[in-house]
Amino acid sequence: MDTRPDGNDVLINTAAFVAAWLALLHYASQGQEEFGLAAGIAVVIFHIWRSPMGLAEAKLIALVTAVGTGAEALIMYLGLASYSGVSLNASLPPWWVMAQWAVFATLLNVALRPIRSWILLSLGLGFVFLPIAKLLVMKFGVVDLTLPVHRSIALIGLCWSVVLTAVFALARIFDGWEEQ
Repeated sequence: MDTRPDGNDVLINTAAFVAAWLALLHYASQGQEEFGLAAGIAVVIFHIWRSPMGLAEAKLIALVTAVGTGAEALIMYLGLASYSGVSLNASLPPWWVMAQWAVFATLLNVALRPIRSWILLSLGLGFVFLPIAKLLVMKFGVVDLTLPVHRSIALIGLCWSVVLTAVFALARIFDGWEEQ
């Protein structure tokens, strides 16, 4: 039985990600993070429910959230960025940032499936597009880059190019949409 995602799965996956990502940002910027978190959790649960092998996707989401949280904590520790919002402690990013990583993980085996094996592409995407996302987050007023913007973005891009390559590798291992 072929359980790989089809075009409808990709469309649903992408739309759910965008909705949750924007909700997380919007509500964090309004000081109402709990509403954004509810949207993020709903998208993660919906994704796991839709996955042919939900346990594998749940493991992937947990691991990517941990890796992403670690990367964000490193970025904070290095003084590259600071976030507004509630967190478990001052050395960790706020809950809404961790939720963004969980929501991002839902893309890995569906919408991003065609490119998850391309290591050089993942390095480039991590270096270019994830910092662009950080610049968009700045527009919501929930993150400040503490060095000159170009320097912070370059260093964050280096970090995220490695992180994206690692999470793509995790996605190939914990694939809840693989062929049976």
